[in-house]
Amino acid sequence: MIKYDIKTAQAYINGEDIEFYGKLDDLETILSSAGFFRVHQSYLVNDKYVNSISRDKIVVNNEYLQNFKSICRWI
Repeated sequence: MIKYDIKTAQAYINGEDIEFYGKLDDLETILSSAGFFRVHQSYLVNDKYVNSISRDKIVVNNEYLQNFKSICRWI
């Protein structure tokens, strides 16, 4: 999962936090071929780890991420 906040993106990979600088749009373009897609204006997730997704919530690796009111815009 990748979370974007202001000017940095935080990736949670194998239990480690990795920080990137740049635009989430650019990361989305680069990572779309690796299975990442946008679920919210601030989040990218890898479809390989999505357990369930609905109009307002998403479960990744058996963890409920957040109550996304706008998730249906992105999927």
